Amino acid sequence: MSSTDTPWILLSQCGIGSFYHDAQRLVGVACPSWLCSGLVPLVDGRIAVHHVRVGERCPWSGTRVVDDRPGFAGSHDGGSR
Repeated sequence: MSSTDTPWILLSQCGIGSFYHDAQRLVGVACPSWLCSGLVPLVDGRIAVHHVRVGERCPWSGTRVVDDRPGFAGSHDGGSR
């Protein structure tokens, strides 16, 4: 399974993103789950494993985030979503 075969979500659907100082590398997002709060780091472009309650993994953990900012060079990956 390639990285483009996994579930994904658009950055705009997360509501907010955190970027490295050069504004090119997305390093965190607001988890789209209403049970989560705050920013969650990205690991290899995916939402890091985090928990909604003690011992209960958030179902969004592992979801790939696609940067859909207008004009961003990495916003489109050739249509292979």
